[in-house]
Amino acid sequence: MARSYSGGGSGDNQVLALVQMRTVTQLRNYEIQPEQINVQKVAMTSSMWVCCCHDTRRKRHKRLVTIVNINSKEPHARSWPTIADSAAMNPTNPLIALKGGKTIEVFDLPRRKLIHRCTMDDPIAYSSWISSEVIVIVTTSIVYHWNITAVESEPCRVFQRHGRLKHCQLVKYKIDKKMKWMALTGLYMELHILELGPHLAGNTSLSNHCDELNFSQADEFRHDFPVAMEISELYGLVFILTKFGWLLLCDLESGFQISTVRVTNQIMFTSSLTPDSKGIVGVCKNGKVLSIRIQEGELLQHLQCNCKKIVIAQRLAKQFTNNDKKRIYPEYPFTRYDTAV
Repeated sequence: MARSYSGGGSGDNQVLALVQMRTVTQLRNYEIQPEQINVQKVAMTSSMWVCCCHDTRRKRHKRLVTIVNINSKEPHARSWPTIADSAAMNPTNPLIALKGGKTIEVFDLPRRKLIHRCTMDDPIAYSSWISSEVIVIVTTSIVYHWNITAVESEPCRVFQRHGRLKHCQLVKYKIDKKMKWMALTGLYMELHILELGPHLAGNTSLSNHCDELNFSQADEFRHDFPVAMEISELYGLVFILTKFGWLLLCDLESGFQISTVRVTNQIMFTSSLTPDSKGIVGVCKNGKVLSIRIQEGELLQHLQCNCKKIVIAQRLAKQFTNNDKKRIYPEYPFTRYDTAV
């Protein structure tokens, strides 16, 4: 059973106002040492698995790649020796991409076979799976797509990195299903929302939004900043995680900050959307893998009563109902707050 909770800390099942939190597993249970649990060693490309390329205290096989399946009722792990710098699992298939220096290799795990390999001219600053077939490779100056299913399986240049991202922490790379729009994301202290064309007749005019993120005003959190961001396109919500364990929930269309909730007293440095887009799964610095999900009814009530954002509440209620036929959410009537988006 979930229980009420009103601060940062521990507990396997917790309700923090608008979100419910549950501990999925603990990475330390799989021979992953605490000092190895960080953004350089641990990767999540989906909510199916956590992949860790870590050093051990063994006399043999001093470095392992460990894959934890968190999509099952009882999470379990498998490990293999490696000399790679980092590793990332395919979002849906049992394929793993290993990076070492300027080289990336893709292995078929069931067959234990190397199936693809490429070496770049420049150092690789960031790489990740962006689909079941494509890996993005970001060097110090160029962004490439590598389609491993193509006949000529070579990375293709997509665009040159913008100079404004030179000093950013690269955290995400997003692309639409038709692969026409791409976005390389680096985190600053503001939330920027840019709607990209083409503009279609009958749609609302294209718009850009920029809004400052409000963090806790307590002295102990005065140096807080974002470390991860996930976007639920299905519901138009942005989940932003900060260094000190706060979850900032924002509206994608307007940039409005819906709520700020302390979900952990640990740094959550990597995350992924849940399959239903109603929450995120993330890894904390202490090794906990946490599932954080929004409480639909409480969120709608909060938007209507506390935020006075009736238009946002109406949109979400419709989307929740359309995607969850077993539950009907209230159709909030328009009030005098209907323009306060």
